[in-house]
This record gives sequence, structure tokens and C-alpha cells, in this order.
Amino acid sequence: MAKYDAQFKLQLVQEYLTGAAGHKSIAARHGIRPDALHLWIKLYQQHGQAGLERKHTSYSAQFKLEVVERMRREHLSCKQIAALYNIRNPSSIRVWQTLYEAGGIEALAPRPKGRAAAMRKFTKPDDRAASEKTLEQLQRENEYLRTEVAYLKKLQEIRARQQATPAKPKRSAS
Repeated sequence: MAKYDAQFKLQLVQEYLTGAAGHKSIAARHGIRPDALHLWIKLYQQHGQAGLERKHTSYSAQFKLEVVERMRREHLSCKQIAALYNIRNPSSIRVWQTLYEAGGIEALAPRPKGRAAAMRKFTKPDDRAASEKTLEQLQRENEYLRTEVAYLKKLQEIRARQQATPAKPKRSAS
């Protein structure tokens, strides 16, 4: 769900357009960022009420290229070009520009959403059988580990007893 609905945005834009106050004071009064209100005003001026509606769009590589080239050609800011093309997130234009500079138009092509599928390595059944231990080997390993644990427990007990008994003072030969 959007943080602000279109009706709220329209109300603030109309308040600004009546000339009652500047966009900074209106934004402060309603607890929003001034730059957000400024963008809403520009979107409303360019596209009317439709500019304030929530929009779900994926853009083609050709469209992104057109936006980036016009921004360069006319020396426009990301916010200005976003208002002209009715793009809701001006920071995405900066990302498009960076991608284009790094990889050309191919880098602007829409990418599939989500995480890439992981490649799984399958082992043949024969390989698994060769690496498995026999029952007898596992029993011997288990017995060895039990003996080792018992030895370590006994060692712990001996050390605990030594620390519990106070050390006897040495007699001096006088």
C-alpha cells in the first residue's frame, strides 16, 4: 500500500496552487518531505490528477535510453525529467544513467525479478555408494569416539578435584 493516497496528494497540491503557503511550510505542517511535495506539484502540473495516481510500470530499454539522452541533451535534473515523463521515482533515472554509462543499451534491458535459480550438482548413485562407510567401520568409529569422550570427562573430574582441594603449604627447613 502506498504511504500517501492520491486524494491526500491532490489536497496538498491544491493547497499550494491556491497560494496560501509555500511548499515547504505545507510539507512541514503535514509531516512530509518538501521535495516529495515539490515532485507531486510538478507531476500534477504536467499530467493532471493522473500524475498523482499510483503507477506500476516496467520501462523498456528504448524508453530508458530516450529519458537518459533527453536529460543529457537538455541538461535537466532527475526530478525535472521524472515530471516530464511521469516517472514516480526520480532516483531510478540516475540508476539508468549509471547503467547506460557502464554497459550501453544492453544494461538498460529489464531484468527478471527474483533470485536466480541455483545450479545443483547431482552425483551419480555409484559415486555415493563408494564414499559411504560400511556398518562395521561406523561401529568402530563410534566406539572410538565414546572412549575419547569418557577419557575427557574423567580428565575434567580430576582437574575439578585438584582445584577443589586447597594446596598444602610447604614446610620450610629451619
